[in-house]
Amino acid sequence: MMQNSVLGFADQFLYFNAGQVGLASFTVYRSRNGAAAAAFNSPTINETDATNMPGVYELLLDEDMTIGGGNLTEAMSFWITHAAMSPVFAEIELFALNNLAASDVLTQINAALDTAITELGVATPAASPTLRTGLMLLYMALRDKMDTTPTDNEIHNDAGAVIATASVNDDGVVLTRGKYT
Repeated sequence: MMQNSVLGFADQFLYFNAGQVGLASFTVYRSRNGAAAAAFNSPTINETDATNMPGVYELLLDEDMTIGGGNLTEAMSFWITHAAMSPVFAEIELFALNNLAASDVLTQINAALDTAITELGVATPAASPTLRTGLMLLYMALRDKMDTTPTDNEIHNDAGAVIATASVNDDGVVLTRGKYT
C-alpha cells in the first residue's frame, strides 16, 4: 500500500485495516529513506469508525517527518503490530518542495537551458508547438539559409534541405507571406 504525504501538516494520517474493531496499544516501527527501523515513541492511533468502517484505523504521522537536507522526496515504511491482528506493512512517500533552495532551482533551469535541442526535420510546423520546437524553428529561421522567390519563402536546415515553405505574394503594395508548411 503506497500513500503520499506532504510535509508541513500536523494532521496527516496513514490509514490501515487491522481487521478487528476496538483495538488499542499498537506497536509501530518506521524506517525512512533506508534507515534502520525505529519504534514510534508514542503512536497516536484511532479507530476511524467502528460502525461504518470496522477495523480501519488511522496512525497520526507526527514522528520523524522531516526530510533530509537537499532531498525532495523520501520513502518511509511502517510496520504496525498488535497481539489481536496480523502485522500491517504500509509505505508513504514524503514530499518537501520547501527543501529546494533557490540556487538549486537556478542550477536545474540553467542545465535545461544549456541542453542542446535537436534541429527540426522536414515537416509542417505545428499550430501549437512545444516551446522547444517553436524556439528551434525561430532559431533555424534566423541562423540557417532562407530563400525567398517571388512565390515562396523557404527555411533550410543546417545541411541545406528545405524544412518549411510559405507562399509569398507581393502585389506592389502589400507583401503577404502565408503559413509555413
